Amino acid sequence: MKKIILWGTVVLGMFGIMLTSPTTANAATWHHGVPTFLKSGFWKLNKPKKIYFKFSNQAIYYLYQDEEELDAGVTKNPIFKKNGKVYVIDNKITKDRQITLTIHKTSQNKAIFDMRENGGYHHKTHMTRINKLT
Repeated sequence: MKKIILWGTVVLGMFGIMLTSPTTANAATWHHGVPTFLKSGFWKLNKPKKIYFKFSNQAIYYLYQDEEELDAGVTKNPIFKKNGKVYVIDNKITKDRQITLTIHKTSQNKAIFDMRENGGYHHKTHMTRINKLT
């Protein structure tokens, strides 16, 4: 009889702990905009040279300087999700064209940049925060 009471107390105690403990979601939630650590300053890709990004909640701006050409672009309404130090930013350019950026934060001013387009284009490099364009 004592064993039944003891086991009943243990089971009820464990059940009570499970009910009162907070639940955490395993799946990442999509948020509008971009992560806070990306918003300050410009970001320069290490390879190829002279590609710059500026992140804001409304858009992601990029500037690409070739030998003689200067190209710029904007992707509007980005959304992101966070999983530890990895951020996935999704940009829907058109109905058929989508660009996904995966940014792995290595320090406050450095990250690993991985860009994929649904057509198969893929580019992976490091990026560094800079204060002004040079």
